[in-house]
Amino acid sequence: IALGSGVLALVDETDFTVLDIGSRDVKYLRVAGRRIDEMNWSVKCGALTGFTLELLLSYFSLDPEKVRPGERALGITCGVLGMEQIFESIASGESPERAVAEFTRGLALNAWNFIGSPRRFYLSGGMCDNPLFIGSFPEAVEVVPLGRFVLVEGLRKEYCENECRT
Repeated sequence: IALGSGVLALVDETDFTVLDIGSRDVKYLRVAGRRIDEMNWSVKCGALTGFTLELLLSYFSLDPEKVRPGERALGITCGVLGMEQIFESIASGESPERAVAEFTRGLALNAWNFIGSPRRFYLSGGMCDNPLFIGSFPEAVEVVPLGRFVLVEGLRKEYCENECRT
């Protein structure tokens, strides 16, 4: 409800998809005719996606603004479980920067497939502030960041509509 209310308050389009990646889950909404047409979330495969990426960037002292997106993607379905592949890549001689970039491309492609691989979508949540993540989607895909507070905007809108009526 919060994601739907927030995104409808911020996006004027009639039909669109929004992907929200936070620290604990991944969720999306597809809007058709300004109404929520489809929604889904993943707390298992999407668990800790944003947190894991931020943790790895910090651990290896990497600046997401300076790391080029990976040319190949690690075949991962989960942020936490994908860490094993990063350390295997590093043990095989890959630099930490390249391993994290390939991990990030894997996260982005997994999220993009989860939402149905649209040519254009809106991004919500903390990953809006991560240029490495945004740049890891296929080149033909347009990612439109909405910011990390879309859910807060939705909660504000819902609260005001409910409280202002009473």
